[in-house]
Amino acid sequence: MAFWSRRVRRLSSGQYLVRLPDDDRALLANLLRELREIVAGEPDGRTRRLNPPAYAHDAEADDEYQRLMRDDLTASRLDALDLTLANLEAKEVDEEALAAWVRSLNILRLVLGTMLDVSEETTVADLSDDEHERALYAVYEYLGGLQEEMIQALSG
Repeated sequence: MAFWSRRVRRLSSGQYLVRLPDDDRALLANLLRELREIVAGEPDGRTRRLNPPAYAHDAEADDEYQRLMRDDLTASRLDALDLTLANLEAKEVDEEALAAWVRSLNILRLVLGTMLDVSEETTVADLSDDEHERALYAVYEYLGGLQEEMIQALSG
């Protein structure tokens, strides 16, 4: 991807330029607000990938881990979502805010991936003909590309 066409890039000031159309920002705002409610609520099937078993073969150890860590992990996710929502309209953000964007997009992709029951190997050809499912998958893929650009900007 050419330098000028990147949606996210580091500026000489150390800030990060985030060039997204207003429609994309509005979509992200809606999705992230809904996601915040999901993450803040009681765990359900959509959040399964957010809290995978730490001890798959030891239920007692896993229960203890979940008891000790779930609240901290949830709080950390909510902090990232809040920071992202607070900076969603900004054209330039600092490293902390961009890292929160990356985390928020990851959380969103995990939930969408769970809802769609997709894996890294899934392609659009694997989906049903349901238009809603295909639209969600398009969003899932879009978020993956955006997240990748953000990670590259942070790494460069």
